[in-house]
Amino acid sequence: MEINASCDAARAGGHRRLAPTRQQALRARYDALVADPLAANPEPSNGHKRNSVERASYNLAVAFDTHRKAILRYMYDLDVGFTNYAEVRVMPRSVPAPGRGVVAGRLSSA
Repeated sequence: MEINASCDAARAGGHRRLAPTRQQALRARYDALVADPLAANPEPSNGHKRNSVERASYNLAVAFDTHRKAILRYMYDLDVGFTNYAEVRVMPRSVPAPGRGVVAGRLSSA
């Protein structure tokens, strides 16, 4: 969200891109955030396998590392939005999405 806020501020200021020093600082922060879970989930020793939680968190961290360029594209090109769904507003959790109803506290297809 820090990157998105910086991009929004730059756009509001009429800039076409973030300052290179700001890009470097944000990229370093992103890299550190991705490195932490990778370091916390080293390859298991003695032929053990990761459990489902370890596997999911590791795979997510690897995806954020592998797809870094695509994920951060909006930081380098302010014409690219943070999301493709900028026009979609977040609905409160108590309001079911159109075509869905609430059954026993869970959303279900209508």
